[in-house]
Amino acid sequence: MNQSTIIMALENMVVVRLFSGQRWLADQETRPAIWRKLLELGLWECISVETGTWGPTTLGKELDAPLFDVFLGMREPWEIPNILEEYHLINEMEADSIYSRMEKADAADAGALLGGYVKRAYFEYRKAIKFLH
Repeated sequence: MNQSTIIMALENMVVVRLFSGQRWLADQETRPAIWRKLLELGLWECISVETGTWGPTTLGKELDAPLFDVFLGMREPWEIPNILEEYHLINEMEADSIYSRMEKADAADAGALLGGYVKRAYFEYRKAIKFLH
């Protein structure tokens, strides 16, 4: 599978997860299917069988697999602001504000709170990628 095919598959998955009106954060039913697809695309690999540690492959690093995990709803809510900040899609003040608001929210509200930030981050990311290519 070539890189452009992988990118197209990721983009299609994001559209379904983030913009189709269904629940964005992956649940126990959808998580395994998404994970299998990410493995099939060659974005993640097992680093240690003993500890069950996984990490992005070289291709996964190149294609920002941890960030796509966010876009696909595969990360826990409390991880998301840090990842968005690491990729410079939100700033530290926004991340702190999100965490402060998340402390007062339950799990369902956290997903709703994060959804808008993640959508905005996705558009910013796409704009930056188009600029670079």
